[in-house]
Amino acid sequence: MDKLYENIKNRRIALKMTQQELAEKMGYTNRSSIAKIESGAVDLNQSKIVQFAKILETTPSELMGGTGFTDDRTHGQPLEYYEDTTVQKVTEAMRTNPESRIVFDAVSDMKPEDLIVIAKLIEKKSD
Repeated sequence: MDKLYENIKNRRIALKMTQQELAEKMGYTNRSSIAKIESGAVDLNQSKIVQFAKILETTPSELMGGTGFTDDRTHGQPLEYYEDTTVQKVTEAMRTNPESRIVFDAVSDMKPEDLIVIAKLIEKKSD
């Protein structure tokens, strides 16, 4: 996850955007929120990563520093919210299976580390 915070900072700087400007675009009241995020002191959930990507004119995948599964909501663009390949596999299976899609939708705003726990529990249950 450290790569995420480093990439947010690097992308902001590349766009010649101040922490205050980014904070305002993200809906934060001041730049200290961005400073905390860039230092890795704050965990970001999936929806915040997507919001940062849009504002920083990049993709969640690039912010996370890798490639991953695709999501039909982004017209096939790669999403890398989770670095764990088990999470990617289980999440993609949940997303594409109509019976488990409700689970995918329910966990879509969870932090990656929380989803890893759920994915491992699901994988263990299916053994």
